[in-house]
This record gives sequence, C-alpha cells and structure tokens, in this order.
Amino acid sequence: MRTPEELYRAFQKGDREAFAEIVATYRESVIHFLYRYVSNLDDAEDLAEDTFVAVLEHPHRFRFSCSLRSYLFAIARNKALHHLRKHRNIVPLEYEEQLVSPTVSPEERLIFKEQLEQVLGLPEKYRMALLLTAVDGLSYAEAATVLGVNEKQIKNLCYRARQRLLAEGGVTV
Repeated sequence: MRTPEELYRAFQKGDREAFAEIVATYRESVIHFLYRYVSNLDDAEDLAEDTFVAVLEHPHRFRFSCSLRSYLFAIARNKALHHLRKHRNIVPLEYEEQLVSPTVSPEERLIFKEQLEQVLGLPEKYRMALLLTAVDGLSYAEAATVLGVNEKQIKNLCYRARQRLLAEGGVTV
C-alpha cells in the first residue's frame, strides 16, 4: 500500500492508475466537504470532479508542503467559493432524515437535527474550522491550509465556535 505522497509522485511521473487510486481514496471526502458549502449533492459531485480535473491538468502544483487531503480540500474550497459567487440564489440546505442512520430513534434524530442546525448556523469560518477538525479529522495545520489561515487562527476559530455553541444551547463538538 503506497502512501498518498507516493501515489501522487507516481501520478506526476505519468502513472494514471495512481491518479485513479487518489480519486478513489479522496472522492467521497471531497464531495462531503463540498456539500457543506453548496448544500446540493449534484453540485458537490460536479465540483469534486472539477477539483480532480484541476489536479489532473496541473499535476506539478502540489509541492508536498501539506498533506494531499489538505491540498485537495483547498482546491475544492476555491471551486465551491467560485460556484457560490456565481450562483448567489442557491436554496439553503433542507435537513433530511438521510443525514442520520435509520436505526436512530426519533428522539435522537430530533436532537441530531437541532444540533446540526446549530452548527450549520454558525458563521462560515467558525463552521468550516469546526467541521474540518471535528468531523473530517484534519489537524489544525491541515485545516489552516484548507481555509488559507494560520494554525493559531484555526484554534481560535474552533474555540470561538465551541463557545458560541455552548452559549446557544449546550451543543458540544
């Protein structure tokens, strides 16, 4: 099993199978990340495809100064922001029962929905910092790369987001 960096180096040398493996490894997480921005699965899938096309067209832009996942999320974020500027009248995300497992009780589903609404109601920078670190499992340094800020700012954004959630109703993330 090759590391992401080894895969990317192989891709840079022309190994198309390495690129296919990169896409297979990161596609779902990139779509999930984009969905939080655009609130539409079809758009998120299209933007994920655009993200991987950008990587395919410019393989030597990745300098290995961050993780491959951070690099892909940074490209995806730029694609999402461009998309949102272009389509300002997007309908907000309607929360559906698909966001939770069908084995969850109605009470748990309601609590989850309320907590999710609180998290998604945070200002964008707070929300994205918190989701990248707490949900996607990125380190503060990786999240900083994705959002284009420094690591200290990510820590502050996460702290402030958690404080705001606690003040609004006790949600902990």
